[in-house]
Amino acid sequence: MVGILLALACSDRQLGQPDGDPTSTGEPGTSGVGEVGSASADGTSLTQGSSPGTTVADGSSSEPSSDDEAGSFIPPGGDLPPDECNPEQQTGCAGGEKCVLADDDEDGWYDRGRCFPVDPQAVELYEPCAYTEGRYQGAENCSAQSLCMYTGGGDQPSCVGLCLFAEPDGWDDVSCEDPYASPSVGCQTCFCMCIPSCDPIAQDCPAAQGCYPVQDDLECAADASGEAGGAGTPCEFVNACDPGLLCADAEDLPSCESSVGCCTPFCDLEAADCPAGTECTAWFEPGDAPVGYEHVGACLSP
Repeated sequence: MVGILLALACSDRQLGQPDGDPTSTGEPGTSGVGEVGSASADGTSLTQGSSPGTTVADGSSSEPSSDDEAGSFIPPGGDLPPDECNPEQQTGCAGGEKCVLADDDEDGWYDRGRCFPVDPQAVELYEPCAYTEGRYQGAENCSAQSLCMYTGGGDQPSCVGLCLFAEPDGWDDVSCEDPYASPSVGCQTCFCMCIPSCDPIAQDCPAAQGCYPVQDDLECAADASGEAGGAGTPCEFVNACDPGLLCADAEDLPSCESSVGCCTPFCDLEAADCPAGTECTAWFEPGDAPVGYEHVGACLSP
């Protein structure tokens, strides 16, 4: 398959922000606030788990401002206030309550778990949600097994499912209630949410987003391609290509004006239409494709 260039540091800027987006905190290569599905906490690169080969790129990091769109999880220094509860395991709260992430001092960092009553008229999974006591304060209107979060670079939060743990702190065995969602660990913390998969051929993501390879899954993320992002365009970030394209390793393409990577189309194995010099290559290894994703491929060198 292909070496996919993934986000390099724990931020939605490393994942890539749309040009002119008011939540952007700097040029690519700098770090802003944390986002669901972004990459490692130590600033090192990650690779698509189901593909051979590796990709290497460097990222730097900086502290976010309190104006950033989505809060990160762990502040860069200082002591954390004590947790009232455990948001990962949903323990420590009374009946009818749930443990949510909160930013007590409104500095842009989620700094502890707090107990809040579950809204009696809670909205369903993936539906738009609202913070009932101010953004980052914790109180929101999602169900007991979900949290109100900004994901994918959108400007509207939605209810995101919490991971299910087979054993307390058993990170080797986590799953999602939704079979079409995948566990995604929030950056710089042991926090796990269930992010729904998308179809890179159908591009079934909300407006201004695309279906991109994020960690070991295909997830919706903000389209950060701007005026670039077409086939053959140099890229360094997961979502620096137009929706329907991916940032592939330069070595997997017949020509690329970057030593890092270039944009190339996803393709349908049953109706392939790839640029000259490439062919439609199965995205998943034989037998590993999830149900409904057997047709997904990428246009790569033969």
